[in-house]
Amino acid sequence: MALYSLERCERSGRWAAESRAMARRLAKLPAIRAALASGAISWSMAEVISRRASPESEEAILEDAKTATVRAMRTRLPAKASDPDPEEDPPMRTLTVTMSASDAWALECTRQLVQAIEGNRSDESVVYALLAEGETTMLDVTKRSLDLDSSPARQEAKRAAEYRAESVAWQREAEEMTEDSLDLEVEVADPIPDAPIPTDPIELDGAIRALATDLAAKDAVVGDLARRIFDANGWRRLGYATEQQYAHERVGCSLASLRGRMTLSRRGKQLPAVLDALAAKTIGYEHAALVARVATPSTVDAWIARAKERTTRFLREEVEAVEMMARVSGHPEILDHGPPDAETLEATKALRRSVLTGDAFEGKLPDFQMSVGPEPEEEEGTRSLPKVRPGAGRVTQRFRLAEDTYWHWKALEAAFRRSPLRGSFVAFLCRAFWEAWKHLAVRGKDYEVLLRDLFLCSNPVCGATGVEEHHIVFRSQGGSDEAHNRTCLCGRCHRHGVHEGRLKATPTAPEITWTIGETPILKVEGRRRILLS
Repeated sequence: MALYSLERCERSGRWAAESRAMARRLAKLPAIRAALASGAISWSMAEVISRRASPESEEAILEDAKTATVRAMRTRLPAKASDPDPEEDPPMRTLTVTMSASDAWALECTRQLVQAIEGNRSDESVVYALLAEGETTMLDVTKRSLDLDSSPARQEAKRAAEYRAESVAWQREAEEMTEDSLDLEVEVADPIPDAPIPTDPIELDGAIRALATDLAAKDAVVGDLARRIFDANGWRRLGYATEQQYAHERVGCSLASLRGRMTLSRRGKQLPAVLDALAAKTIGYEHAALVARVATPSTVDAWIARAKERTTRFLREEVEAVEMMARVSGHPEILDHGPPDAETLEATKALRRSVLTGDAFEGKLPDFQMSVGPEPEEEEGTRSLPKVRPGAGRVTQRFRLAEDTYWHWKALEAAFRRSPLRGSFVAFLCRAFWEAWKHLAVRGKDYEVLLRDLFLCSNPVCGATGVEEHHIVFRSQGGSDEAHNRTCLCGRCHRHGVHEGRLKATPTAPEITWTIGETPILKVEGRRRILLS
C-alpha cells in the first residue's frame, strides 16, 4: 500500500495508512462521515471523535462536537489505549558543525553505512547511531564514567526541557482561556453525493489518482494562503492563542502538516514553475517537494522535466545525489548545474559500494569526479564545476535533530574534549561506528549481484533493503546463473510481485525494463518512467 501511495498518488505511506484507517472507522459511523463531507466538522475533529464513537453513540457525540473545540472533545471523551499521542512532533533543533573536507567525506560514508543497516539515512538516524557507538567507545577508552548528566550541555538541556514544559502548559492554558471567544460557526455545504465506486482495479486506480492530483493542487493553495496568514500573524488577530490551536481548530489539521504545505509554498515563491506544474497536474505533490529542495531559478525547468520521467524512488535518488555533492564539497553552487547525469549517478553508486565492501573505511575511496548536467563553458568571470572529492578546506553542515539528540551531541563533544583522545570529534565518531560495524563488510564473487544492486530492491518503485536474488529468466525456463540474469528483490516484490504476476522484468541486468501491474499500468526502461494508464 505504501509503494502504491507513493508512486501513484505521490503521497507518503503514512498519509495512506492514516487515510485508510479513517475511512474504515467512518464506514461504521455514517453520521460523522456525512458531517465531515459537508464541512460541519473538520478532519481534526473527525480524527478525535471517530476513534471514540460507536454506532450507538455517534449522534450524541457529533452534536457536542459541532459546538466544541477539538481540545475540549479530546478532554471530554475517554481515550483508547490504541489512540496516537495528540501532541505535535517533538521539538527540533539545528546542529551546525564545521569540519574538514575529509571529515565531511567520512561522515558521508558513515551515512551510507547507516542507511545500509537501518534503511534510513535521516539526520536523526545518522547522528543517533554515531553518538551511541561514540559513547560506548569513549567508555572503553577512558575506563571511567563520562558523567554526561552533570555536564554543562546536559544542564542546559534540562533547563530547556523545563522551560519547554512550562511553555506548553502556558500554551494549553491560553488555548483554554480563548476557547469561549472563538467563532466556531462553520459554513456547511450540501453533502457531496456518493459517487459509484468502480469495481474494476484500473478504473479504481484512475479515480484515486484523479482525486490525488486534485488534492495536490488544493494543498498548494492551502500552503500559499497559510503562509500569508502566518506571515501577517493572522491567527493571533483572529483570537487564537497559538499557531497549533489555529491549525487544529480552524484549518482542521496538525500544525506539522500545515507547515509542510507552507514550506512548499515558500520555496515555490522563488520557483513559481514548480507550483505551476503542480497546479497543471504535470507533476504530483511528492515530486514537487523533491524538486523544490534542489532546483534554482536557472535549473527548475530541467528538474521538472526530469521529474516527469522518473519514479518517486529514482527522483529522490537523484535529488539526494546532488544534495550529497553540495554537502560534502561545501560548494552550494553545484545546485546551479541542474539534475545529475548518468556518470554522476554511477559515481554515487561506486561510493556506496566502497562503503559496503569496507574499502571506504580503509581510505580506498573510488577515484572519480562527480558532475551535474552539461559541463559549463569556460568564460571569463565564470567558474567550472568544482571537483567533489576528499581534499583540503572546511565544510559546514547542518543537521535537523530532536532536541534530546542535539544536547546529547553537545554533552558527548564536551566529554571528548576533556578526554585523552585526539583529533576531531566527527572523525572519532565515524571511526567508532566503523569499528563497531566493520564485520558487515562484504567482498568476493558471491556478492557480485548484491553489490551491483547495492543490496537494494531493484524494483524501480521500491528500493527496500533486506533483499534476495531473483533469476530474471527462471531457471525452470532455462535461465542461467550469470550475473546479467540475476537481480535483487525484496521478499514482497519477489514473491507477491514477480511470482504472482504483478511485476515483470525483461533481461538483462542491470538495464532491466520493468512492467508493473497484472494489467500493466507503468513501465520503466532504465530510469525512464512510462505511464501506460
